[in-house]
Amino acid sequence: MNSSEARQALYDMWDDAWQATDGWAALPGVSVEPPVYYENIAPDEAPRTDAIKVEIHVQHSDKPMESFGNGRPNYKAVGFVVAKLYFPKDVGLTLGDLMVNVARRAFQGRRSDSLVLRGLTSNEEGATDRWFVIRTVTPFEYEDVR
Repeated sequence: MNSSEARQALYDMWDDAWQATDGWAALPGVSVEPPVYYENIAPDEAPRTDAIKVEIHVQHSDKPMESFGNGRPNYKAVGFVVAKLYFPKDVGLTLGDLMVNVARRAFQGRRSDSLVLRGLTSNEEGATDRWFVIRTVTPFEYEDVR
């Protein structure tokens, strides 16, 4: 697995959880699929005031060499996937908590090929303009064989 394959696998994990029956459609008061912005697609405009928004970012760190296997170096790639969750600040934290649960289903303790995700942390960043923001961070690692 390389960094672009890992990034796509993480996007797919989010999409699977977001599109599931207990994903976005189960959020109270949300009747239209909210936008999800990945770092390679810049948002064109701010969502409506009654909408929610999600931003997914994948951050890779240095890749220390683990060992030589099959005559090629193996690298342990590490990083984290960040889900930034926006919801109207006047609806309370229940909606934000439900969005964090979607992030937990997407990323916490998951495996895919050589990609392994660990525990998820969430941080209430607070209100900005008309939004309340919660950020989740999940560390990941995978074997990058070159």
